[in-house]
Amino acid sequence: MRALALATSAGLLTMSTASAAGIVCTVEQVTDTVGLAAAIEPSIDGSGTRIAFRSSGNLTGDNPDGSQELYVYDTTTSILSQVTDLDGLIDEFKISNDGSYVALTSSASLFGTFEVFRADTASLGAVQLTPDSFSGTGNISIDHDGSTIAFTSSKDLTGDNPNFRDQLFLSETAGGFIQVTNFADGQGPEATSLSASGRRVAFQINDAGTRRLYYADAPGAPLLAASEAVSLGAGGPSISDDGAAIVFVSADDGNDELFLHDLVLGTTEQLTFTTGSLALRQPASNATGERLAFDRTNGFTSEVLILDVLTGEECSLAPGASALAASINDDGRRIAFQSGANLTGGNPDGSFEIFLADCDPPATRAIQLRLDAVDLLWDAAEGATAYDLVQGDLATLRLTGGDFATATDFCPADDHVGTNFPHGIDPSPGNGYWFLVRVVSPSFTGTYDARTLGQVAPRDAGIASSGWDCF
Repeated sequence: MRALALATSAGLLTMSTASAAGIVCTVEQVTDTVGLAAAIEPSIDGSGTRIAFRSSGNLTGDNPDGSQELYVYDTTTSILSQVTDLDGLIDEFKISNDGSYVALTSSASLFGTFEVFRADTASLGAVQLTPDSFSGTGNISIDHDGSTIAFTSSKDLTGDNPNFRDQLFLSETAGGFIQVTNFADGQGPEATSLSASGRRVAFQINDAGTRRLYYADAPGAPLLAASEAVSLGAGGPSISDDGAAIVFVSADDGNDELFLHDLVLGTTEQLTFTTGSLALRQPASNATGERLAFDRTNGFTSEVLILDVLTGEECSLAPGASALAASINDDGRRIAFQSGANLTGGNPDGSFEIFLADCDPPATRAIQLRLDAVDLLWDAAEGATAYDLVQGDLATLRLTGGDFATATDFCPADDHVGTNFPHGIDPSPGNGYWFLVRVVSPSFTGTYDARTLGQVAPRDAGIASSGWDCF
């Protein structure tokens, strides 16, 4: 397999602008397929520089038989690479946050069932992870670095599913398979979504026709209901990279609406208020839940919208056009989607192509915390000279309804230079710690506040009154 450099001088990338309520986005066309070889279902990485998509076209010269393959486009180099060469169909796929791997399900297996594969975007090849059997897999998602993949299957992968019921599993490159659920018949898990650390997974179950939203933490933690029974819409839940919020669609009032469930406080907020018969599909959250992307359709046409959670501002990236399958990057500025419209002048034949929107940032810029076996990790913030880190007891925070004055009990890092810090001793089973980081900068004032709807009161004042605000 090889890669193809796409020259913008050939007219492949052309621009248009969409704006509404203060949000301004430029839209460019990424692919230019020929005939029926559409490019569909983009998945963008955390940095917004790599976009995975599916096509049966011979886009780089390595797919003369017109089979369904995965491609990855690098926006920094304008290089398009064919990542797979499989003798079978591709059903679902998701690129990792760091862009290094793509998790996918494909029928390129011994019995033609859909199995879990992992494709390497650098070496350009796919490895089958689940064993061949007559029962397949689905509902795939992947963590930050591609080391953990969540999926559903009726296989008995660990010896804990002898009745071959649909269960939720994790595939870990360091340790084989982990069975997360043990549901009875009629409660099959659906639509998984992994946090960046791979230690929290959100999913829905179908309990005799009623869909319920659940999440599970690292192996051994109890399975927890994230909401009461709701009629979840198409696309399933989407968990923020920090694992603190889940976005989902519910139609309990007769209309599809977007909701955000705060897993720290246990609160749920309605984000949209639609009328008529509009359907909302495939909600996707940026790393911190501050900006969402989703599809909206009236049954005839569909459009891709972005929503700033704090301000309520919406922007349609392709008003009145056939746009769908939105995928958003970590900072919420880049959204990939597919459309059969001639949005930028580069798609006169009306084939489905991949488009990329580059938008103004959300009203606030949050710092995303991640966790590995030793350290808390976060990305560097522009203008930061140091960082403050506070922590407290998670149970106290939840029992007090978000009272940070009571729940804050330590400042482990004051004016810390660097973007990682040891998280200390792990909590005992059933207990947990919370952590917050803020920027120290001479040019602006950092805050512990999330500035999202799930925050019920200012955090800064509460943390300051605790005596542990790192000043």
